[in-house]
This record gives sequence, structure tokens and C-alpha cells, in this order.
Amino acid sequence: MGDIEIRPACVSDVPDIRRVARRSWFDSYADFLSTTVIEAELSTWYTPDAVETAVTDPTRPYFVAVDGDIVVGYSKGVADTPVADLSTLYVSPDCQHGGVGTRLLEIVSDELESRGATTLELTVFAENDGAIGFYEARGFERVGEQISELEAGSAPEYVYRTELDP
Repeated sequence: MGDIEIRPACVSDVPDIRRVARRSWFDSYADFLSTTVIEAELSTWYTPDAVETAVTDPTRPYFVAVDGDIVVGYSKGVADTPVADLSTLYVSPDCQHGGVGTRLLEIVSDELESRGATTLELTVFAENDGAIGFYEARGFERVGEQISELEAGSAPEYVYRTELDP
């Protein structure tokens, strides 16, 4: 892995974002979500049109981590104030544990804060120990539980929250 650049996502990133999503979902969730559920979610949330709409929405900051000219991770936030939402953060499995996720989290947090957010909230599947450890190590605290209604089933989730630096 070379020097990773973090920049706003653009339409030309859509195929790479979809590739990272697919690899990340299977790598992160295959132990507790069925292939049917994963495929259903990917076919809903990661169609080319859905990703293009997301990366071109100026109200929702969307960033990519790029190694050379290949997207290796992405993050997206929703700037509802004062509590913003980190709606997605994924890093390609072969690029995890190198600081890419932390940098993506930092840039989307900074952007949401600049838009007036004072708190950042996210949800994570209750069985996703890797993500839970990642967020807890970065100051997020579990503040609730809920059931995520998926396209082909449901799964328990935890709600995490952290205060953004003033």
C-alpha cells in the first residue's frame, strides 16, 4: 500500500466503491449474515444509480481513500445537526489496520462538525466485533440497541455515539 489520499468521492469512483462494498460486506458480515441477506443489501444500497446519487449529494459528505488510482475505502455522513450520522465507513479487507479507516473517520467527522454537528452517531451490527473494537478505540460509546430491518431479514445493531471536538 502506497501513500493513501483522502478526497471527496466523485462519479468516476462508483465502480470502485461498489467493489470495496462487496468485498467488505462479505469479509465483515459473512459469519453472521447469510449470503442471501448480503446480496439483497448490496443489490439495494449499492446499485450504480444509488452510489452515484450518494456521491453527488452535496448535503451528505462522501469521501474515498485512494491508493494510486484505486479506491480502497470510503466514508459517508449525514449532516443532521446537532447529531450527525456516520452512515458508512468501509475499508477494503487487504487495506485494514493501516490507518485508512481512522483517516476516513477523521475527515468525515471534521466535515460534519464544520456543518454544525456536535455529536456523531452510528450503528454497527452487534456481531461485528472488528467494527465495534474500531469505534470504541476511537472514543465512541454504546448508547443503545435496535433491530436493523434488512431486505431479507433482520439483525441486532448497537448505536454508538461520540462528541465531536469543539
